[in-house]
Amino acid sequence: MFTPTDDLSILLQRNSLSVAGAKEAVDTVLGALRSIKDATDFNVLWQKMQSFVDKCNFDEPQEPRHRRPPPRLELDMGLTGAPGHCISAKSMQQKAYF
Repeated sequence: MFTPTDDLSILLQRNSLSVAGAKEAVDTVLGALRSIKDATDFNVLWQKMQSFVDKCNFDEPQEPRHRRPPPRLELDMGLTGAPGHCISAKSMQQKAYF
């Protein structure tokens, strides 16, 4: 993952590089990085993790515990201590993945 960005960094530091060449290089690297991470890859990773968890008898991933907002936010915004929206462990990890 770091090789394309390192190569891009070296390329962008050249004095002879044109703006069009820089844009093309950036677009190429962005395409390469986007192809590395997509929803299909995340689902494959999630399935592998689930099978590993089952095989090793680990606890299933759980949704994050709900935290109460800080008192200053409760006073400033009129928030109550009620928990926010519920997200699953998978969607939380998927958000971090992307």
